[in-house]
Amino acid sequence: MLASLAQKITTLEHKEHIIIGTILRKYPTIKLNENKGGIMVNLATIPEEAVIDIQKYIDYLNTQKNVLHKIESETNEYKQYFQ
Repeated sequence: MLASLAQKITTLEHKEHIIIGTILRKYPTIKLNENKGGIMVNLATIPEEAVIDIQKYIDYLNTQKNVLHKIESETNEYKQYFQ
């Protein structure tokens, strides 16, 4: 589960990575290591609660993307009627 979650995180935008970093900082047992390449996280130190919080955030992002896609589709459909 952590590997698939990590893969989903790599596809997110920079601003979304910042939110996930904020989620991770709530848990003192998580070790964050920063270098030139970014912030590295030892997956073994992530508690289940943090995984759940991150998954909820990713689910929220997916829901928002689906809603925006639906709105864009409907807008384009209406544009066809008024051209």
